Order: sequence, then structure tokens, then C-alpha cells
Amino acid sequence: MLLNILVAVALALQALAYPSEHTATTLEPWTELGISLDDAAIFAASGTTPQDGFQIIEAERALFNGTPAHVVPGAVSAATTMGMTNAGGEANPKVIITIGWRRQHVGFTWKRDGGYTYDLAGNFLHALTNICAREPGTGPECHYRAVELKDIYYNVGKNAAVKVNVESFKLPVRVKALLIRTVWAVFKEITECDSSRYQLRNFGKKHEACREFANSADIIDVRIENFRGPEDKLGIYEQPHLRVKLNFNGVTDEGPFDCVGTQSLIWDKVRSRMIPRFSKAFEGSPVDFDVLCPTSRKSGGCEDDGDHQVICKGDPRWDDKDGSCTWHDKCDTPGNCDHYLDYS
Repeated sequence: MLLNILVAVALALQALAYPSEHTATTLEPWTELGISLDDAAIFAASGTTPQDGFQIIEAERALFNGTPAHVVPGAVSAATTMGMTNAGGEANPKVIITIGWRRQHVGFTWKRDGGYTYDLAGNFLHALTNICAREPGTGPECHYRAVELKDIYYNVGKNAAVKVNVESFKLPVRVKALLIRTVWAVFKEITECDSSRYQLRNFGKKHEACREFANSADIIDVRIENFRGPEDKLGIYEQPHLRVKLNFNGVTDEGPFDCVGTQSLIWDKVRSRMIPRFSKAFEGSPVDFDVLCPTSRKSGGCEDDGDHQVICKGDPRWDDKDGSCTWHDKCDTPGNCDHYLDYS
């Protein structure tokens, strides 16, 4: 049985790495619009039309380039949804978080095994600080080499990895640590205490009846508008920002990722903890905030995959009492991490 699974995974990886001529032909309606084969396959599998897929790609590109969300078709702004307006109009510094739409499996988030503690968010922060470890004046603040988060559990084992790399950055000394910390805080919120989690029944079979996993966005981008005040309107300065990409190297297609579903949580938790720190960096100036998604489309869902029962929160089969499902959150009250988010 194990051999059959490994062979199937190998064939799936090969198919992803070397798409067949038939696959390429099937995806032509999407690729003819300039959509990559990987994204075309995602759109085709989810029933997203080529035109809608193209709009999502264009919206993502526009948001990452700093285009205001209100002029980007399909983009969703948390501030707009909540009816919030910027207190200082266009004058205040503004922290803008943009979240990618592609689902990435990241395994379980926390586990204590004897004297060893596995903390996914802590490992992610460690990776970021290593990537962006250069001191000012010694060269680029970050390097572009990927750092791996190893031993990522998924539906058939634990030998996968999540590659973390910085795609783009501009990190003035005054806000470098804050931008790194904000990217980490967003990742922590998405993976630990949000609806983008699922449980697999029949996981491991001989070892465990059930295990809980998390999905993440593929990209987390944090940037600051109006860093220099009115001078930024000249369009000649690059905005301070940090854009991080995650890529799971295994094969799994289970569980949800809902970008819009994360917005209110990030607004409440990250804004309340990080904006006072940004304000201090700007000598007490008010700092505005927004969380953007390029689409309201959800990625993935909770359909059983044939070998496992895929269960999401809200399903009566969901196990939140540390019973048959191994619990991997830090929360004393399962599903409620409000008092356990250490942003120090």
C-alpha cells in the first residue's frame, strides 16, 4: 500500500513538473491569456473561467504594484468592507497588507514531543530573520535564496518542506524589524487561529486516527505608503515593503484557504498590536491600515479525498476536545488563541 502511494505521488510530481501535451492543450483557454500552466490548472479544477482567472492575476499584480484597491476590479479591501476611512486622508503613513490567493499546505502548527517543541510560526520567523539578517551598510538587507521549513506533515507522511523566500524588499532601518514582524504576525494569524484549517480522519492509520493541519497564502506582502509624506506622491521613491513567498513541495489538495475570511482577524489582531509600534516609529503620527485580497474566491474546500475524511470547522464531526484528533494548537480553549499570541 505504501509503495502504491509513493508511486502515485511520484507520478503526480512528474506530471506537475512536465505537463503533458494533452494537459497543455486542455488548459489553452487560460494559457492563451498569459496565465501560467500552474495557475491555469488551479482555475480549471475550481471551475474559474479564463476571464475570471485573468482578472484575478491582473488584480494581484496591480495590488503588489501599489495600485489603490478601489480601482482594481475584484479586489477586496478590509477597510472598505468595514466602512473605515483614513483619519488623515492621504497624509498619514499607511500599512497595507496584501495576501495572495493560492493555497499552500503548511502542516501542523504546534506540537510538544517530550522535551522538543515544534512551533511553525516560530520557525517561519526564524527563517525570515535569517534571510534578512544583514546589518545596515553591509549589502542588501535580504538575500533571495529559499530557506526550508522541514518535516512538514501532510496526507501521506512528514518528509515534505515549505520553501520560504523573499521576492521583493525595501527595508529602511527605522521599520525593518516592524515589517518582518508584521509578515510573521499575518502568517501566524492565518495558520493558527483562522478558518483555513482542517482535520484528516484516518491519518496514519496505524499511528493516529486523526490529525489537524493548516493552509496558508502563497504570498504575504506588507508595505508602507506615505513613508516620506508628501514626497511619496512624486512617484520616484520605492515604498518600504517586504514580500514573502511560500511554496509547499509535496502533493496534497485538501482543506480550504479563504483570503477574505482572514481579513477581519488580521485587522483585529495584527492592527491592534503592530500599529502602535509603527506609530512610535513615526514619532507618534497616526498610522492607517488595510488588508487586501486580490479576489473573494476561496481556494480549496472540505471534500473527502477518498483515503481520508476532510473535516473543517463548523462540521459536526470536527474534534475540538483533544479526543480522537491530535490537537496541535497552543490554545487551552481549542480554536481560541486570543490570549496566546506573543507579538513581543
